[in-house]
Amino acid sequence: MTTEITYKGIFLEVTGEYTEAEEQTYDMPGSPTTFQPYDVLVEGVNIVDLLREDDLMEIDNLVLEKICG
Repeated sequence: MTTEITYKGIFLEVTGEYTEAEEQTYDMPGSPTTFQPYDVLVEGVNIVDLLREDDLMEIDNLVLEKICG
């Protein structure tokens, strides 16, 4: 899945894997909604390897906000 966000005033095109939450059941603990970014593009240049872990977590949260509302 690919989506576009603005992070710290910079327009990003983020591609990654989106997984919807699974409800907890008697047999299974359930899981939260997640987004794992693979590529973070700025003007066509992939910067994912240049980002710190806390930046990636913020980008994950912004993408989830956009997708889930």
